[in-house]
Amino acid sequence: MLDEKTLRGRLLQKENENAKRLTGELIRTRYDKIMLRVSAGEIVPPTSLTGEEASLCEEVSPSAETYLSLLNNILQGHLSKAEERVRPKRKIILLRILQEIPAMIGADMKAYGPFKPEDVAALPAENARILIKQGAAQEIETK
Repeated sequence: MLDEKTLRGRLLQKENENAKRLTGELIRTRYDKIMLRVSAGEIVPPTSLTGEEASLCEEVSPSAETYLSLLNNILQGHLSKAEERVRPKRKIILLRILQEIPAMIGADMKAYGPFKPEDVAALPAENARILIKQGAAQEIETK
């Protein structure tokens, strides 16, 4: 921790602010490019994405595909197909709970929990991935 009154301290503070700003701009630019490609129906190669970006693409792609399908149906004059469109089902993951978890609202807007260690729960994939990443739960393999 340097004194912010010194020249070196002020320069380091400014460098830190610039690094944060540039990092934010980089992440926003990557996000914009990914969303543009996904909304155009293009496949974004997973090797060019971070884990978080790949997860985002996985979650957004079905919505983009549904939108493009709706658009194509309307442009072809098939309004009834557009009206009959079915919302894609969310993936559910079976978990073994490893630590206490308070009640929560899932990605599907349903209430889940509270959970105690060794409980078994079926949660939306979005919520399950977060709990697994935090070490609070473990996926149960099903066949």
